[in-house]
Amino acid sequence: MADNATATPRTIQRTDDYHEVYANSIHLESSFWDLKLLLGRLDQSGEVAVTRQFLGVSLPWAQVKLLAHHLHVNIAIHEIYNGPITLRNDILPQIPQGTEDQMKDPLFKAAVEKITELHKQLLMSFQNVEAPKR
Repeated sequence: MADNATATPRTIQRTDDYHEVYANSIHLESSFWDLKLLLGRLDQSGEVAVTRQFLGVSLPWAQVKLLAHHLHVNIAIHEIYNGPITLRNDILPQIPQGTEDQMKDPLFKAAVEKITELHKQLLMSFQNVEAPKR
């Protein structure tokens, strides 16, 4: 459980070198200690489309869990006010398929089952969001 100590008041200040970037691609690298977010942008100017990664941000797992919560909250609020966010079928994440030997490993099997459950929830979210009523 979380420590019930009184929180110290905080302010947020941006440094002099603060800057914002646009990314339309994100890849993840996972380790025991953290999750690395690799941000990039799709470049279709050549004959072959290339994703050019320009920034990696590593977050400890506790921050990742808090980020996931804040993302869910912001998505819910956005969809309440603006209607459902839709995705094309060809960009939906794939459900991993394990080999027969891999599925004998209880941790691997549990991970595949959890990913499958989350995938179904994602698909259901496209069906359960109504357009805003004003």
